[in-house]
Amino acid sequence: MLKARGMPNWVQHVAVALGYAASYYLLRQISVSHFQLFSGLRLFLLLVVPYRFWPALAVGETIPLAELAIECGPLYGWDWAVVRAIAPILPSFMIVRWFRERWPRMADKFSDQMAPWLLCVIVVSTAWCACNMAVFAMTKMPADYEVPPYHVVAGRYFVGHCVGILMLTPLLLWGREIALKGTWRALPQQLISNTKALESIAVLIPSLAFLTWLAIKNDNDLGQIARMTMFLPVAILTLRHGWRGAAIGTAIAGTCVIIAMPHIHDLTTVTAHTFISLTSSILLLLGSRISALHAKEKQERMDERRAMQLAQQSILLSERRLHSAAEALEDIRDIMAVSQEYMLDRFQRLLSPDEQRGYRRTAAQTQAQLYQLASGLSPRIQREQDLPVTLSSGALARALDEAGVAYSCEIQNQIPGQMGPMLPIALYRLACEASLLLCTHYQSTRIQLRLRVGLTGERVWAMLMIDGREASNEPVIRSNMLQRNLGAGGMDLAMLRNQAKVYGGNLRMRTSPEGARITMLLTDTEAA
Repeated sequence: MLKARGMPNWVQHVAVALGYAASYYLLRQISVSHFQLFSGLRLFLLLVVPYRFWPALAVGETIPLAELAIECGPLYGWDWAVVRAIAPILPSFMIVRWFRERWPRMADKFSDQMAPWLLCVIVVSTAWCACNMAVFAMTKMPADYEVPPYHVVAGRYFVGHCVGILMLTPLLLWGREIALKGTWRALPQQLISNTKALESIAVLIPSLAFLTWLAIKNDNDLGQIARMTMFLPVAILTLRHGWRGAAIGTAIAGTCVIIAMPHIHDLTTVTAHTFISLTSSILLLLGSRISALHAKEKQERMDERRAMQLAQQSILLSERRLHSAAEALEDIRDIMAVSQEYMLDRFQRLLSPDEQRGYRRTAAQTQAQLYQLASGLSPRIQREQDLPVTLSSGALARALDEAGVAYSCEIQNQIPGQMGPMLPIALYRLACEASLLLCTHYQSTRIQLRLRVGLTGERVWAMLMIDGREASNEPVIRSNMLQRNLGAGGMDLAMLRNQAKVYGGNLRMRTSPEGARITMLLTDTEAA
């Protein structure tokens, strides 16, 4: 990013050093031995900053430490000041570099690398704890000061580094992920529109506020239980949003524990922080798995949507081919009509009037059959306004009438002019297939079609309901003729259901003594 701004190399290093020095200094003001937020910033920078800037990070950390060493050197001794001025980031260079080379996508694929990252947290926390203990050992204590046991101090430092990393590093990695995607401006709108996020916030904030108040008011076992119970809202947030929810919940819960701290070196607070760090590690591992499942589910939905789009494009391409074939049949019909008229004109002197009428009748029937075949192959649904006419008096109505099936149609369109180009064709094709299924498999002699089109939000939907009534005991319908006139493929119920799913809908079949009913609900993704 600095290179993109055209900054010289030395200016980049100076900017990194000064920026880290200022951030480290600010975080150190709110840190204690068992709550060291600057450890989270330190590990985050080591994970994301290129190796060439690591010396600048060491210089940046040395600046506030040297200032502290000079200020407190006369009090604790200059030997202590020299050790204190050594940046603890230095011994962690080789550790973090090994982890980065072993798992190079740790910062970018944080959810997939949660286990090695937690191992890295333990190792660097141990190294930094050793640095703190070296400084502690060099400190000249007053004669009346009771030095705590070394293992107690080491435990505080280790827990402090772990808590600081668990509270800050995942949040910073999530912020980096958002920044790389360039969605900072869209983040507030996403949070407002995300009902799960609002629900989680509504659960997390009040519950943690109550537990914090309970811990402040009760400096006893009840207060300690309240501190340790703060992981429960974090668990809820983890189940909702994966490792990102765990990161947010851990940061807020850790802050609440510090707010409820009765005094700086409080043993119950250290115990609560130890418990929070342990549960946070477990929740981050659980959250990474949940995030992976969410990502897999999202990818499956995208793949399903892409498959549906490919299926719709394939259907549209097939319709265009059928339309070309229907136009070719109509051209042939016109040519045959002209040829037949020409032949009859040439040979009318040789034919009797009855023969002429017979030939003309045969020619008209041939032309009608060609027209029926062309209409069945590709109905002329060029616009949404053509759908009511086609369903009411088109090839479907004529084919059923020729087969001796009574047909009625009722259409209600609440949003005229908003249907996409594919939905009318899909409705017509499904109406033909469903009618053929009812007539051939259920021997229905009366078909009633009802179509409702509406709008919910930005999604156009269409409900197609086809009733088959007055079933006869003996089949009277010639299924081959009806299928040919409708241009149908003879789909069964499972194929019809799959065809409806291509348009984001579903199919329901219901039978009764009076007949059968097929109901289909389709949605139009291209409309609105």
